Amino acid sequence: MVTKAELFLNILLELERSNPDILTSAIVTLDGLTMASTAKDTPSKDTFAAYSAAAYKRADESMEELSGEKVDILVFGSKNHRVFSIIVGNYALLIALTGKDGEIGNNISELRKAAGKIEELLI
Repeated sequence: MVTKAELFLNILLELERSNPDILTSAIVTLDGLTMASTAKDTPSKDTFAAYSAAAYKRADESMEELSGEKVDILVFGSKNHRVFSIIVGNYALLIALTGKDGEIGNNISELRKAAGKIEELLI
């Protein structure tokens, strides 16, 4: 029997195959606990999950304070990379680390498709 963790990982691997700009991806709880990840090493995987969830939480608090709305997508970048965080249901985030040259709209579109598949499994 296939576990949910395996199904989550398959969605992430499919996402990365469909979009070569994605370097690594993860599904994490809003508290930063890893549900599934394609990161190779465990300390880095857990750090990626925790920091990404913390960044999302801070952005969500700011958005709520300023507009009364919740953050749907958070994108932040550095000189060479971008991180995308998309809310999945009420309790999880889909997070992806990409290179800086990929088209943002295409990345968001692919992430939204994957988020829909993940949400179906969370129900």
